[in-house]
Amino acid sequence: MSTSCEALDALHGANYVVEFTAVALLKCEVADAFWDNVVLLMGFDGLNGSTGAPGFTDESSREHGTASVPFGAHIDTSDSKFGSSSLRAVGDSFAAVFSPSHDFWLSTSNSDAFTIECWVKFSNIAAHDPNVIVGNSFVDVDWHFGVTAAGEMRFGFHPGGGGASVAIISSGASIATGNWYFLAVDKDSSGKIRLYRNGVMVGSATPADSSFETEDGSGLDIGATGLVGAFALNGWIDELRITKGVARYASDAGFSVPTGAFPRA
Repeated sequence: MSTSCEALDALHGANYVVEFTAVALLKCEVADAFWDNVVLLMGFDGLNGSTGAPGFTDESSREHGTASVPFGAHIDTSDSKFGSSSLRAVGDSFAAVFSPSHDFWLSTSNSDAFTIECWVKFSNIAAHDPNVIVGNSFVDVDWHFGVTAAGEMRFGFHPGGGGASVAIISSGASIATGNWYFLAVDKDSSGKIRLYRNGVMVGSATPADSSFETEDGSGLDIGATGLVGAFALNGWIDELRITKGVARYASDAGFSVPTGAFPRA
């Protein structure tokens, strides 16, 4: 059992607590080794049609509270990857918005690491680029993560040092409607940014300046981004997690996709 736990630990960045019971039963209990680095965790579990707690409440230890849900998005019990429900974004504008926080300033230097990951299922992939899963914006879009009209993954940002915006776009991701995908992006301490579809790296780049523009008024946007909620996503999002300070995967070889909901501690 300990060997199995260590193998899982290597795959998922988790610690496992082994407990012996009075009847010599052995249990492997998962915990997140990087829990203190998780700055947002959303399982979107709640009552069908809900636009408030608990479905839209941050479950990370940072406790960002309950997001505002201004434009028709809601908790949907008709479809989910894990748990009883997911976020249904309807493609009009922001699905959910969290208040500004420096927790969402993911990269203020080339060596700052992070990971953004979630399950996504598209109902429609709109002609605009990108269809945003999550972003950080105020006057400018400081960073965003989404899918292009052609079904490729895209991570973009405005460099902290100024200059033109940067976009890392996958090749061969082939995101289509009607399927759940595990999509992730991470950046390691060398400044390399990698895109992953279902655990396979499908794009990468090491920009000369991988620090991101920061604005004190920048909130976290789910399902769209920008001042007017542009580039809206039409589909479902489940198990959204943002980890700051850690590149959980950092591998050209990819990783094993999680088979359950993320740990809550």
